[in-house]
Amino acid sequence: FLSIRMVDSKPPLPNVSEYEMSDIDSHLLREVKKVAKEAAKERITKGKMAERIKSFLDIKSGGDSVWCCIVGSQFGGDVTYQSGTGATFFVGETIIMIFRPK
Repeated sequence: FLSIRMVDSKPPLPNVSEYEMSDIDSHLLREVKKVAKEAAKERITKGKMAERIKSFLDIKSGGDSVWCCIVGSQFGGDVTYQSGTGATFFVGETIIMIFRPK
């Protein structure tokens, strides 16, 4: 179960690069963050960023799994996901939530 409630776009901690909730393998999470940071530098839309991260995860998983990626600056949600597949983190002031649904 992964839950996030954000009421505004301000990160919960001064150093947002240190903020995360995750049970994903640390190596995979580093790779996902790299993809997200590269997308952020390109200044693409949040929707395109979500598509890029989801595609990366789908390919990394051999294409046999369905990943979900939510990218935004103001959202909340509760999701039930497969163990070892949930993470929420910030890139700048953008919230990124990834998971594989049960």
